[in-house]
Amino acid sequence: MRRLWQHHPFLVLSFVLAAALTLFFAGRLVRQTLYWSDPAHHQEQLQGWMTLGYVAKSWHLPAAEIAAALGIDPSQRPQPLSEIAKARGIPEAQLIGAVQAAIADFAAKAP
Repeated sequence: MRRLWQHHPFLVLSFVLAAALTLFFAGRLVRQTLYWSDPAHHQEQLQGWMTLGYVAKSWHLPAAEIAAALGIDPSQRPQPLSEIAKARGIPEAQLIGAVQAAIADFAAKAP
């Protein structure tokens, strides 16, 4: 190993960096797979801490279409429902009701 380091330090560093990145992304993949495979995270009751992306994953819907139904730019930084309601000056429960209505609309349209 010492000989390899002495003759090819850039190659060794590149390999170590590639291995570290692979482990990082593999760990994220495993963590997210385990999280979303738990049935408790499917069709969760909506709460203020959830983002539209989280709601979309939980309900198996396209996030961009939920955002469009609420008149939100889907390219915006993800915000919790409570912050979206505060920015619009409406109660959190009213926004959650609008999200639930959008979910019901998409469920009715689905084959």
